[in-house]
Amino acid sequence: MKKQGTRTGRFIQQVSNQAYMKKSIVFTFLTTVLALTCLYENAYATHNQAGQIEYVHAPLPGQSFRYCFTIITYSRNEATSADRDTLLVNFGDGTSGGAPRTNGSGVPIPGTSVKFNRYEICHTYGGPFTYIVTMQDPNRIADIININFGESVEIPFFLQDTLIIRDPSIFGFNDSPLLFQPPIDTANVGYTFVHNPNAYDPDGDSLVFKLIPPLANINTDVPGYQYPDEINNNPPTGTNSISLNPNTGEFIWTTPQVPGVYNIAFLICEFRNGIFIGNMIRDMQVVVVDSNNSPPQIAEVNDTCVIIGEHLIINVRATDTDIPSQSVKFQAFGGPFEVEVPLAEFIVYDDGPGFALGNFNWQTDCSHIFSQKYTVVFRAEDSFSPPLVDLETWQITLAPPPTPNVTSEIVGRDIQINWESHNCADSEKFRGYTVWRKAGCDSMDIDRCKLGLGGLGYTLLTPDPIKNLFFVDDSAIRGVNYSYRIVAEFADAFTNSNPPTPFNIISSMASDNTCIELPQNAPVMTNADVETTDPDNGQINVAWSKPKAAALDTVVNTGPYVYELYRSVGFEGNNPALIGTWTAQTFSEANDTTFLDEGLNTIQNAYSYTVKFYTAGELLAETAIASTVYLGTSPDDNAVNLTWSFNVPWINYEYNIFREQPDGSFIQIGISEEEAFTDEDLINGKEYCYYIQAIGTYGSDGIVDPLLNRSQITCEIPRDMIPPCPPILTVSNVCENDEEPISDELKNSLSWTNPNESCTDTDDVIGYYIYYTSPFTQEKVLLDSINNPNILSYEHFVETSLAGCYQVTAIDSFYNESAAAQVCVETCIEYELPNVFTPNNDQHNDLFVPRHNQFVSSVNMSIFNRWGQLVYETNDPNINWDGTDIKSGELLKEGVYYYVCEVFEQTSDGIELVSLKLDGYIHLIRGQ
Repeated sequence: MKKQGTRTGRFIQQVSNQAYMKKSIVFTFLTTVLALTCLYENAYATHNQAGQIEYVHAPLPGQSFRYCFTIITYSRNEATSADRDTLLVNFGDGTSGGAPRTNGSGVPIPGTSVKFNRYEICHTYGGPFTYIVTMQDPNRIADIININFGESVEIPFFLQDTLIIRDPSIFGFNDSPLLFQPPIDTANVGYTFVHNPNAYDPDGDSLVFKLIPPLANINTDVPGYQYPDEINNNPPTGTNSISLNPNTGEFIWTTPQVPGVYNIAFLICEFRNGIFIGNMIRDMQVVVVDSNNSPPQIAEVNDTCVIIGEHLIINVRATDTDIPSQSVKFQAFGGPFEVEVPLAEFIVYDDGPGFALGNFNWQTDCSHIFSQKYTVVFRAEDSFSPPLVDLETWQITLAPPPTPNVTSEIVGRDIQINWESHNCADSEKFRGYTVWRKAGCDSMDIDRCKLGLGGLGYTLLTPDPIKNLFFVDDSAIRGVNYSYRIVAEFADAFTNSNPPTPFNIISSMASDNTCIELPQNAPVMTNADVETTDPDNGQINVAWSKPKAAALDTVVNTGPYVYELYRSVGFEGNNPALIGTWTAQTFSEANDTTFLDEGLNTIQNAYSYTVKFYTAGELLAETAIASTVYLGTSPDDNAVNLTWSFNVPWINYEYNIFREQPDGSFIQIGISEEEAFTDEDLINGKEYCYYIQAIGTYGSDGIVDPLLNRSQITCEIPRDMIPPCPPILTVSNVCENDEEPISDELKNSLSWTNPNESCTDTDDVIGYYIYYTSPFTQEKVLLDSINNPNILSYEHFVETSLAGCYQVTAIDSFYNESAAAQVCVETCIEYELPNVFTPNNDQHNDLFVPRHNQFVSSVNMSIFNRWGQLVYETNDPNINWDGTDIKSGELLKEGVYYYVCEVFEQTSDGIELVSLKLDGYIHLIRGQ
């Protein structure tokens, strides 16, 4: 018999004098796994193969934000010139430090060219912030075929973690996950490869996995990266695909095609109470070989759920079908081997040529309460050289058991719930109990290992967990038979706030239910039923139940017996008005329990009612509020949407929907279990009228059942409320073809698609609106409208600039307007200057002006004499220089002058940009 010790081969590390320990990587199975790396015996100073940065919160007195980092690398043992006894770690706050290697000169893996290195350093941060912790070391090993097309020697090896320190009073502090599978593995051409980093977060944070390219620098991918499924034979042979389970981290490659060394990287993100709390990157190497060997196979293991206290035992089998037979090394790793005792055990109790049988057993107890599923990875390795591996990922849900012996009793006018202490109430993770209530005596069978009561129709009565073993419900309503259940609440950890804030909350299984109702010693409302809908003469039938004589005890509570009926407008019972009083001297005569309330505006208002009950002149009780059902409608395309509201003490569990017929009668058209219904296949523009009949119950003996209450009648006209699909717009002008603009072509041509033809959801477009945004004002204006859906073009003639933005929207028959994408065009300026002018007042060529000036918004024009002195400047695109000196006003002599000119255009977004930069010479000729 072979037994895998739960801590065999694990390194226990200590940083400085800290009392924290962090488990490292399991090495007992690396020897044969890494033997394949001997295939690569380069003498270059290239050595880094895989690794990650781990961290743990390690405070000291006065150093609350102190963290200790462990940098784990796998490197080539022969690369002595590149061996590092210290790595530089950048802490992400502008500081860095040298992390010394703490496992001697590294731990060589026997029979391989690989060694394992561990570097450690601690650092104290200034406070909460997001810190990017990094380590860079040249170089990676050579010939990684999916990095830089195999030229990987000069590519840096880079590790990066995101450490987020949030407000510790709310989020506490964070440790990085632990990774139990080494980041170096083997695959074989033509066989499915499976790997799982086997991450376990001691804090109970939820983990999300993502496949990313390895990094060469902070947030910088290595150059020329290709995912493994992008490396194919030419031509491709077979399937080549990869997948990553974001919840378990299981990576599957089906199937490698090209042998060689590959690198992949896992981004592992942590979430606490749904908030991102940090991440780490694992850089990993996979060597694909092409050997006459098939990997072993582990029989499928189904995920399971265990109630804490149970003993989990399963048998797992691994086989290898190769001939001659190979031995199979069979192991298991994961969270159950890392928790407090009792630890899980995996015992290989039978093995032989071609197979291995293992037994996983774990006696669970309250110390194992955990907010996440436990992950176990079984690993089978054959004895081929190089060896191949199969992994099977197994997830275990541990469910805290239900709270025992829940009972209920009447205490005065309230209900008290009692229970016994939870089996795990002594756990340091215990928060207390929550109490849940549901109207009606619940007889449901709750699934095994269903945690909490979410989604089962229960209402939480205790937002904050309580520690005592009872709860008094003072909000119970007479006549309702209630079901109560208790849930024990736990959390992975608590902050140091006062009171402590829990994070990563765990709920137990719900307790068995207890059912109870208050005695019916007072009236109970049963009806608020709209009989007539009218703005002035609406009628509502109001009813209530008579108290039960046995519950009332008429010997103690003597007559006269009085009912007072109160009415309020709305659902909440505000400003109640007394509308009726009934008095009986004896209880047997107190039978007036209905009333027709008249003269109401039942079209616009919902009404609510309560009854006060008096015995011997004293108020004994008041009923809960019972309102009418109030129906609202909204139009839709060939449909009417109905929704309704109410406030009643009983349970409305079903609703009948009635619609008026042409003869004025109503027929039932549907049933709903929700407070909403859509009546479809109607005719737009036609009026339809409806009312709702609510069907309810108290679930109690002695009260009429079912309770039927109608809403008011309300009418609606269906119409299309959905905008049509937007047209697809294109805009063109002469600038697109580099043509010389001609004055009568200064236009933008718009064309668009007809949604009636191009969109299956649109068939009633009747026209279009055309919008234009000028580059000068940036104001969107309605340029024009078209009342024909088949006109699909428009020409916009402009004067100052072709630049601008357009939108074309579609209008349907109900004048719904579609959305529209903005399409912008730019202008094409034309600006040409002459090289001579003759300012001699002969009315011909007297001014220096552009030969061509099209769509220029402004210029920066400067003219200089031959000594470099400025003689003229302007921003006017027309220039209009008459040959005088801008400073003295004197006529300048004939000669050659030099100019520089920046030419500006107005873009569609309103920004003036330099479009041209010109310079040249001007010949000023006076002549005769």
